[in-house]
Formats: sequence, structure tokens, C-alpha cells
Amino acid sequence: MEICAGSARLTKTVRSKSMRGLAVDKTKGRSCGTEIMLLDLTVEQDLQILLQILQSEASRIALVFISPPCGTASKARERPIKASLLFGRKQPEPLRTWDKPDQKDKLSGLDKVKTEMANQLYEAITTLVLECHRLGLWVLVENPRDSLYWSTSFAMRYIAAITTFWIDFHNCAHGGSRDKLTRLWSNKSWGSSLQLFCDKMHAYASWRPRIVDGKLSFPTAEEAAYPWLFCERVVHLVEG
Repeated sequence: MEICAGSARLTKTVRSKSMRGLAVDKTKGRSCGTEIMLLDLTVEQDLQILLQILQSEASRIALVFISPPCGTASKARERPIKASLLFGRKQPEPLRTWDKPDQKDKLSGLDKVKTEMANQLYEAITTLVLECHRLGLWVLVENPRDSLYWSTSFAMRYIAAITTFWIDFHNCAHGGSRDKLTRLWSNKSWGSSLQLFCDKMHAYASWRPRIVDGKLSFPTAEEAAYPWLFCERVVHLVEG
């Protein structure tokens, strides 16, 4: 089961191996061409539907993979962007800090709305992680290693309550085009083989924002979809 599936590459890889896979997201706009179940986990009714699926299908679930969106928690917000790329728009600002990971003081307008909506989703994800663990399911939660998500009160609730196994890796070590440093939280020790780091022996795609079709495009968005090789390796662990 892939929650906050985005492109749903992991689910597509699972299905290509003739295994059952369920991708869940609130939108299918980023899908790589595989079916996604539309649920908005900030809506209590939709969260309860997913909890019921977990409970009724627990004996058939090998892995629950969750990828909380990290936009409001991204350290990339601290990097200045050239004014020539902003076209007069506001410079993105950090919405969280290490000492205020849930929300910076005095946020207002769209920044406040985005952060509070993210927190509602983080709360729902904590509920799902705790329930999965109660059901004896293997759970992996993914975010950039330096994401402030890991320091939020929402993530800390399950990190503190469950024996934690950390798995860090560079995306390029699993077939990605950049040396993005990613972290997986796991409630079991089974995913340690995914911990791989770049050997610094190859070139990377640029991290600089660029203009695409008249809009500012951030490489962090491009890196949100998992490398196909990484998906293959996760499925291999499930098959094993």
C-alpha cells in the first residue's frame, strides 16, 4: 500500500510483478499512468475509510509505504532564489524552523493555511502509522533527511512510541539523477539494504531552479518521484 502516492511509481512497479498494489492520494494529477484511489486524509471520513481497509486487509498487506509531502517542511525554502527567476513574486520563506517545527510564529495568509493543512495531514499519517504498527504491518515513512517533518510533534509521536530503524540513502545510488539525501523511518529492520550512498564518481543533474513553459520549476519537485530502480529494490524486499 502506497500512501501519499504522488506519481505512484512504487505501486506501478508492484503491479508489474503481478502483485496487488493500492496507491492512495488526494489527486491523480501526478500519476505515472497507474490507478490511484482518491482519498483526502485531512477529511475524517476519508481517513476512516483507509483505516478500515488497513484493518480488513491486514493479513494480505506486506508493506505500507507513506510519503508525507514535505513542501512546508523543506530546507530548500531557506535557499535564496535569484530575483530574475521570481518575476516579481515573493521569495519563498521558511514556514518551520528547528525550534518551531510545527509552525513558525506569526505566519499569515496562504503560508499559514498551507502549513496548517500540512499539519492536518501529518496528524492523519501519525494515526495511520500507529494503527499499522498495532496491526503488525511493516511501515516505511519517507522524507528528505534534512526535512523538518522529522522534528514535528506529529512525527515525534510515533518515533518515540515505536522502536525506530533509520535508513538513509542518496537517490542517485538507486538510479536517480541527483544526490538527494533521503531518509526512511521503519518499524522493522528489514530495509537496511536500501541504505546506499553516492560514490561521487558521476555527474548529477543541476539543483538550480529553472524556467519551464514560463513557470519557475524547482528540482525538488522533480525528485519527488522515486527512481524506478529504487522501486524495483523495494519490491524485491517485499517479495523476499
